[in-house]
Amino acid sequence: MVIELHRTVRADSQKAKIWKIADALYNQRGEIPSGPEVVEIFARDGGNERTAWTQFSHWKKAVGKQVEFSRDLADDDARDIDAIPLSIEPDGTLSIPARLRAAMMLDPDGRVTARVQDGELRIIAPKAALAQLQKIISERDTGCGSPSAELIAERRAEAQAETE
Repeated sequence: MVIELHRTVRADSQKAKIWKIADALYNQRGEIPSGPEVVEIFARDGGNERTAWTQFSHWKKAVGKQVEFSRDLADDDARDIDAIPLSIEPDGTLSIPARLRAAMMLDPDGRVTARVQDGELRIIAPKAALAQLQKIISERDTGCGSPSAELIAERRAEAQAETE
């Protein structure tokens, strides 16, 4: 799993620089780097050690959530959950339990698209929408190449037929 938590914070910030160092070390080794190592690299470039320790602590907490979230997504059975009762608060907020969020393939940033169809609220995360689209494309694949290449070939054949 590739970690890019530095992309979730303001790009030109000290926090982003520290998180980028920690991300890179994690991605090289596949494990959480040591605090002293991250602090040393940041301080070597003129950064404040206290800032580095604070931000490394925040990064470590965030990466723990990311790893846990990814583990939840790896459970294919988690994508189908029977109906469970939830309540929408008077102010409109709806709390979605962690198991449901994992089943939705929800990213840690929480972005979703919502619509109402026949009185039913439908919420879909980008990863789930992409998975649905990939499934549709694979079902329609005739094995002759990419669907876009097939469409282009069909359109060219139609255009050729019209000019003859």
